[in-house]
Amino acid sequence: MIPQTEPVPPRTAALAFAGALFAALIFGGNFVAGRQGALAGLTAGDLVALRYAVSGLIFLPVLWRLGLRDLGGIGWPRGILLAAMTGAPYFYGVMAGLHYAPAAHGTVLNPGATALSSLVFGYLVLGLHPARLVLAAGVPLILTGLVLVSGAGLALGGGETWRGDALLVATGLTYGLFFALLRRWQIAALPATGIVAVLSAAGWLPIYAVTADFDALARVPLAMILGQALFQGALVSGLAVFLFARAVTVLGPARAGLFPALVPVFGTLLAALLLGEPLTLWQLAGVAAVCTGLLLGVWQPRRPRVG
Repeated sequence: MIPQTEPVPPRTAALAFAGALFAALIFGGNFVAGRQGALAGLTAGDLVALRYAVSGLIFLPVLWRLGLRDLGGIGWPRGILLAAMTGAPYFYGVMAGLHYAPAAHGTVLNPGATALSSLVFGYLVLGLHPARLVLAAGVPLILTGLVLVSGAGLALGGGETWRGDALLVATGLTYGLFFALLRRWQIAALPATGIVAVLSAAGWLPIYAVTADFDALARVPLAMILGQALFQGALVSGLAVFLFARAVTVLGPARAGLFPALVPVFGTLLAALLLGEPLTLWQLAGVAAVCTGLLLGVWQPRRPRVG
């Protein structure tokens, strides 16, 4: 049985809410940054290496303080599982998915799967019951908004697009499970972020060292490499993951897991602002629908199942 949690102070909840919003903004920008990196000649492997070389170095002191023997009581099996679900394998899966599917699919399918699977795993793992209003209105609004925001992108198909879509959905599902397990195992935000970053670096960088095409990497502008390292490593893999993990501990996995539904909203708006991509009325309607569904989900209380 999952114990009843104590009420969260309003200020703490508000800070967690704001942090999750900012994290969603960072993740939304990740698709824009990833597209820019790919156009500049960076491969999926390059982006994974840049992300975790930086974040692994930043969070190495966190892992050191936890203790390498059992990761501060979390344990290596759990640590490896968390890193696999949201670390290097997760990010590589997203980048591989975008190799087959259009970017519009990535900004919709991956975070959409995360938002909805958080409700499912919140129930299966923790026994958290979404409020009726969330199921009757919040979830349908989010689904409708995701489709509207994607626009014609989801209609584009053919060839091996389905492979990319499957990878994008699968990686989104793992993030939903990650949220639930953090709460189930009572792992705080900072240790979780440190474990994911450092174990991902330790697992991926040796592989990258023997498989990378460094001649091709040398032809990529240095400013692009440094910019991707800072954004992917410090902001996406560091700050954004920490803020989301913190939101899980404060708001709960079901409510915090709804924030990824804002990623396609922010991604679409940033693409219009930074890349000059057109923003249609349908997409604006989708933004409004996702925001409304998110607010319904976040503001409705959820009661754990007893027994």
